[in-house]
Amino acid sequence: MLLRLLEVHPVAAREMDENGMLPLHVATIHQPSSAVTRALLDAFPAAARERDAEGCLPLHYACKCEASASVVRVLLAAHPEAASETADADGLLPLHLACKHGAPAGVVQLLLEAMPAACGTATADGLLPLHLACKHGAPAEAVALLLHARPSAAAHAVKFGWLPLHLCAKFNAAADAAACVLRAHPDAAAARDADERTPLHLAAANQAEEAVVRLLLEACPEAARSAEGRDGSLPLQLALQYQADEPSINALLELFPDGAGHRTLGGMLPLHLAAFYTAPETVVAKLLRIYPEALYSCIFVASDG
Repeated sequence: MLLRLLEVHPVAAREMDENGMLPLHVATIHQPSSAVTRALLDAFPAAARERDAEGCLPLHYACKCEASASVVRVLLAAHPEAASETADADGLLPLHLACKHGAPAGVVQLLLEAMPAACGTATADGLLPLHLACKHGAPAEAVALLLHARPSAAAHAVKFGWLPLHLCAKFNAAADAAACVLRAHPDAAAARDADERTPLHLAAANQAEEAVVRLLLEACPEAARSAEGRDGSLPLQLALQYQADEPSINALLELFPDGAGHRTLGGMLPLHLAAFYTAPETVVAKLLRIYPEALYSCIFVASDG
């Protein structure tokens, strides 16, 4: 229908709405085909360079709204410099937007080719594209492309001392994406953030999938025995408190069964947490088998005296 309308009334491609948006801006929000994108550009080639009232180019919307690689290719061909232009509303490059909104690897590849330096360009919050990809669940293939373009990004810490692997753990990245980051910087598995938490602590506290928990346990078994800085919790205790899935809890217990006898600074044993946060009966039973003394242990607050 749109192609037919353009044939009949091509000047419509030049008409802006009250938000300063051309038909090309609007189309890119709604995942157009490459044929529609090309037709709009044929009718008004300058549309690829026009910003709307928010200061966004069509390429910015394409990267925000999951446009296909074929559409991004058409937009970049019409205005290659768009890859290096930020959106006025948030100051993000197209690559930042693509990583933030889960764009496929093909889109990330095109943007990296158009502006290689973008992979090392930080946002106002200090986040590189890799950090955004890890935080927002980008596909593993896209993460691998970013790491190939800038391997040192895997060791780049941001606010709270978080490395990309910390972000994978906290924001539930897929295991294959986390594995890409871990291969690029194996020491990240033992790295502690501002709260003395390793990626394993963050994974346990944020219901990461079992595969991620096991990946981090294999990379740094010592992390399972390590207490974090807020209240002295082990990853096991965080998993119980934040109701991680049973396979993840079992993985933590298998590697460090003595954790069943560890108290937080607030005096909480894992069994206390399991009871308070209604862990599965099988988890409670396992904790009792490993550390039966917990059944008769009161909660107490540890003191320096």
